[in-house]
Amino acid sequence: EATWEAAVMRTVVDPEGAHPAAAYRARNALLAREAELLVAVWTGRGGGGTAETIAFARALGRPVEEHLLPAASYIPQPGERGV
Repeated sequence: EATWEAAVMRTVVDPEGAHPAAAYRARNALLAREAELLVAVWTGRGGGGTAETIAFARALGRPVEEHLLPAASYIPQPGERGV
């Protein structure tokens, strides 16, 4: 809530929550389009939202700065997001 209040710009992709899977994809594309520089702190494991956002940014020619962390031992199951 504090982050929401401090934000200079706020965008709600799916305000009704009717299309959660599509909303994640739309959010990732929006981040890639709007970023002057995409800074990704992640494990480097593909298949999730961060990998998708990086791919969108690179396709748009946006600069990407990656900071890789050690991956957790848990591997998400199909349909799960995040680790």
